[in-house]
Amino acid sequence: MVEQIEVTVVMAAGKGVVEVVPLTLERDSRIDTAIAASGLPARHPALRLDEAKYGIWGKLMPAQTLLRGGDRIEIYSALIVDPKTARRRRAQKRLASQTGDENYMAD
Repeated sequence: MVEQIEVTVVMAAGKGVVEVVPLTLERDSRIDTAIAASGLPARHPALRLDEAKYGIWGKLMPAQTLLRGGDRIEIYSALIVDPKTARRRRAQKRLASQTGDENYMAD
């Protein structure tokens, strides 16, 4: 009998939605095996696995990493907008609404 482990695959699906998929896999499974078994790539065709990064409990790991029971595999997709740029845009929008000038742009 092949020994099995229980793991969880987690992915942020956007707009505050997080998908959590519990799995039972063979003991010598890897991150990429768990992701394929989760069904997440099929449910999210826009997910670019070739550009995504992976982690176990918040620590970046390569896709070939062997899993242990209880691991939480996380899929990190590429950022669409640089966080600094996003903050700057929000601040400019807030200043524009305060001044009443929609064309206001801070330096």
